[in-house]
Amino acid sequence: MNIQEMPFERLVELHHPLILHVLKTVHIYREHDIYYQVGLIGLWEAQTRFNTEKGSFSTFAFSTIRGKVLASLSKENQFHDRNLTTQYDSQLDVIDESAEVEIEEDILTTYCEGLSENQLKWVKGKFIEDKKNKDIALEHGVTEQAVKSWGREAMKKLRQNIEEMDSSIT
Repeated sequence: MNIQEMPFERLVELHHPLILHVLKTVHIYREHDIYYQVGLIGLWEAQTRFNTEKGSFSTFAFSTIRGKVLASLSKENQFHDRNLTTQYDSQLDVIDESAEVEIEEDILTTYCEGLSENQLKWVKGKFIEDKKNKDIALEHGVTEQAVKSWGREAMKKLRQNIEEMDSSIT
């Protein structure tokens, strides 16, 4: 029977192990069901696009499913990075205008214990000099992604330091 004429349910039965193998090779350990569905979509696309003159269906299905899963992972990572960065940036942009108190460098440094040199560059650029990540990256000759990474790690440490200081007060 021709692959294009085979009922999709039968094709899924035959290629279920292949989909699981692809998920294992790309190290899917969370949201397995979601990526299995992506694998099914890849299998369906392979069935509709397969040309018998080009070679084996299993090889074509493997590469199609793998490509679909990797593309989905890439989109998920981009979404996560953008939203995580946006979340941190929006937290930093919230300013209590009624306080009218500027953060002074010496006060800020009390919270910066344990930060790396790059994380300190990010804190100084972001809070004291009111720069954007892009400007900090240009100043230090690194990528904007590197500066975002400094910021994520610095925020984690700053929160931890603040929590520790708060718990020592109470």
